[in-house]
Amino acid sequence: MYHKLDKELKRINNIIEEIFPYQVVDIIPVNENWKFIQGEKIEDVNTGYKWEYSIFPVKFIKEINVPYGYYGEFWFGGETLIRIDGKIYGEINEHHKEIELPAGKYIIEAETVPYNLFGRPGKAIFEKANLIKIDFKVKKLIRYIAGISQLMENVEDNSLINELSNLINEMYKQLDIPKETNNYLSSVERMPETFKEVSNIWSRPEFKGFSGGNINVSKALEVIEENLNILRNKYPKVGKVYVTGHAHIDYAWLWPIEETKRKVLRTFSNAIRLADKYKHFTFTQSTAQMYEDIEGTELFEKIKKLFKEGKWDPNGGMWVEADTKIPSLESLIKQFYYAQKYFKEKFGEYSNVCWLPDVFGFSWVLPQIAKQAKIDYFFTTKLTWNEKNPFPYDICYWRGIDGSEILYHSFNNPKEGYNGYLDVECTLKTFKNFRNRDIFDGTLLTYGYGDGGGGPSEAHMIDFEVTNKLPYTPKLIPVTARKFFEILNDEIKGKKLPVWDNELYFEFHRATHFTQLNMKKYHKLLEDELFFTEYILSLNNIKFDLSESWKKLLTREFHDIIPGSSIKEVYEEAEKTLKEEIEKCKNLVNEKLKNSENTILLNYGNYESDKYFESEEKFELKAQKTYDGKYFYEINNVLPMFSNRKIKVGEPVILNKPLKNNYILENDNYLVECFEDVIKVYDKKNERDLFKGKGNTLVLYDDVPLAWGAWDIDYNYKEFGEILKAKKVSAVENGDLRKVIKLEYEYETTKIIQYVMLVQKSKRIDVKTEIDWHLRKKLLKAIFPMDILSRYARFDISGGYITRPVHKNTSYEQAMFEVYMHRWCEISEPDFGIAILNNGIYSTSIDNNIFGLSLIHGPIYPDLYADEGNIH
Repeated sequence: MYHKLDKELKRINNIIEEIFPYQVVDIIPVNENWKFIQGEKIEDVNTGYKWEYSIFPVKFIKEINVPYGYYGEFWFGGETLIRIDGKIYGEINEHHKEIELPAGKYIIEAETVPYNLFGRPGKAIFEKANLIKIDFKVKKLIRYIAGISQLMENVEDNSLINELSNLINEMYKQLDIPKETNNYLSSVERMPETFKEVSNIWSRPEFKGFSGGNINVSKALEVIEENLNILRNKYPKVGKVYVTGHAHIDYAWLWPIEETKRKVLRTFSNAIRLADKYKHFTFTQSTAQMYEDIEGTELFEKIKKLFKEGKWDPNGGMWVEADTKIPSLESLIKQFYYAQKYFKEKFGEYSNVCWLPDVFGFSWVLPQIAKQAKIDYFFTTKLTWNEKNPFPYDICYWRGIDGSEILYHSFNNPKEGYNGYLDVECTLKTFKNFRNRDIFDGTLLTYGYGDGGGGPSEAHMIDFEVTNKLPYTPKLIPVTARKFFEILNDEIKGKKLPVWDNELYFEFHRATHFTQLNMKKYHKLLEDELFFTEYILSLNNIKFDLSESWKKLLTREFHDIIPGSSIKEVYEEAEKTLKEEIEKCKNLVNEKLKNSENTILLNYGNYESDKYFESEEKFELKAQKTYDGKYFYEINNVLPMFSNRKIKVGEPVILNKPLKNNYILENDNYLVECFEDVIKVYDKKNERDLFKGKGNTLVLYDDVPLAWGAWDIDYNYKEFGEILKAKKVSAVENGDLRKVIKLEYEYETTKIIQYVMLVQKSKRIDVKTEIDWHLRKKLLKAIFPMDILSRYARFDISGGYITRPVHKNTSYEQAMFEVYMHRWCEISEPDFGIAILNNGIYSTSIDNNIFGLSLIHGPIYPDLYADEGNIH
């Protein structure tokens, strides 16, 4: 080989450019007289037509007569669903611009949205409509050349590199590519890199349209395949890569849910066609919600047939690929319950894999729930994203909080992760990155365009055959997720596997614990309302069905919805839906219990209540009129867990006192002093301060993360903080039951109000925070430097608690600078401890004894106004 390797690879790519146009043998334009429908507007259009993108989807309709063996080459202005004679057929997008068509005369209908797969607005121009005949021998030759080039780039054996270079030369000798000037220049428009290069010269040349061309590549293919047979013996294949087609379809992200439902139709129709055409095609698709979406279409019955044939695997175990940190234990259980029930009813089998390739970290309670839902395996690739510490295993047992174990597998594909390819670069690098070959000589790899759907293409199918014929590459074995894990489980029997006994902490996307706070609030309210509705109706032996309400909640727990990483339209819909379901639950309870004339005070928690509650209604109890016009009541005795008590409607006995001009709250347990920037708390019975100095310090930090605005905060944010001081401190409520101090802050146009409350005899100090937020790329935290000596703190994770180190001795501990929690976190010594309770905060930093509750931040992507306005 004469050239250096990089120059040789460039030369080979230039050879591909020369051959590229001749994939197309014939082109028949069908670019005129399409019926265009947009709302009530109907008109005849030709290619070049620019349509208004504000109303969509639009339709382009035409009767065409397709010769045998031709494809449609279309671009209508965005993602498109193709129907033939009214039946769903396939998809068009930036990765699937050609679609194989049946021969015959029929009506073709293109339903188009003016966006690409990632929700980016397109030009909304009807650009192209051709019938083309494709020479698949040329396509295959190009994939061989590309595969050889990638192999040369990714091996270190110079002898193999030289032999592959020589093979390219021998192959090229067999080709006779037309070079006559007019013919050659017409073909340039089908050479991607060449066309880009020559179109930008001074004279701005125009090129005669290419009408297709034919070159004989049979001898070239023969030379390649004969020589590859020899090279495979000399340089044997290494290892195995088990491959399954896949289309990661975010149920919402940079597009709303209504668009996802269209993406599902487009993507599934494409996968069905490939399954029908290629015997080695298999497909794995999670998410019960998506299958429910397509029930009643012809696609659903085809998928059931492919499932029986072992080519389509509706797996995953959950209603959607949900976040596992923000949802409560009950919600996570329901994710599995409704999904497994659905898969069993519709397909006759339960899922066996918890399939979460893209979720932002995993709760320690997950193995316990999955195992009890008949799931033995767990799959993700997300931990390969860790910004500092790689997760140490690709195969291990993940042990949950109760000791349940599920078999974990991941792969590290540096070329688009779970949106993989079957070319040499992707498969070889993925196999090289696999770290547990002592346990199993193979790894899973999913292939197909994803995030916005799309799925595999015919190029993937050609690459499957090509890569399997190349030397020194892994053997590709088609499987489904179900089949792969069954093979893996059989192979590891009797082998000692490592065990990971902890949460799967994701070193990235930490801000998803506290982005889109209103969404999180209504999600939590609906969780509570569903639990209460089930409890109170069951208590009264009343039948009910809340499955649809649960499913709406579960769908919005998708890992780009509840974390706060979607566009504003997603949250407008989600908040509306969640509010509606909250009202439905309340109305259902009112309707079912409408004959009751009693007012019942109910404790449906598994712990006894305190003696106080707040209400707008009047009851014959001791009460204090609150600063916001309600009543704060005292009952004589606490309510035991799961108990209730009748209370009498009537005039309350008011216990308010005149407001005092000091900013001190005091009862038998605490002395609380409120200052303009902090509060100071002294524990009277234990004779010690709660904080080192003062606590509840509001600090505003610059929020400029490494990437992914709504997803992340940066490790260095603490370097750029400013302590806020209250403009005004005042007593706003006083009486025998409690006292309330109000602190008012202002920063530019942002206003923050805190109410610090202390109830008589209570061991709890309440702080209610109201924020009118008008800041971008700022992060607000409440800082609590606990006067506690402990190396560990505990955090509620809904189904139990997790103990995390508070020191930063190791890089793993340093990376956990922001952690999720549910209703409480706590740090303690053997005889003294402090807990922070909350009703809607999911995130805190912890650095030695200092907790920093994350209250709000202001990212600009993908929602410019995320959390703008009033947050309580």
